[in-house]
Amino acid sequence: MKTLIEVGNALQEARAARKIKMGQLVDSTGLTAVTLRGLLEGKTDARLSSVFAVAQELGLELMLVPKELASSFSDNAAGAAPVESAVERALREPGAFKLRRMP
Repeated sequence: MKTLIEVGNALQEARAARKIKMGQLVDSTGLTAVTLRGLLEGKTDARLSSVFAVAQELGLELMLVPKELASSFSDNAAGAAPVESAVERALREPGAFKLRRMP
C-alpha cells in the first residue's frame, strides 16, 4: 500500500467483512466519527496511533516489509489475470450490453 486511499480501502473492506458499524468502531477506538470517516475514505492523514487503533479493532496487524518483498503481498502477485466483470466488459465492448423493453 502506498496511498492513504489504499489504507482506507483495506480498513473499509475489513470493516465490511466483520460487519462492524461505524458507531461501534467510533466507540471502540475513541476516535471521532469525522476522523474515522476521513481515515476510512483515505481523505485524512491520520495519526499512526489512530491507524493502529482502527486496525486492531478490525483484527488487522500493520507490518513494514522491505520493498523487494512487498510485491509478493499484492492482489495480483501470482501473475493471475484480473477478473473482468460483466459491467466492465459492457463498457469495454460497445454492443455487448443490450437493453430490453419490459412487456
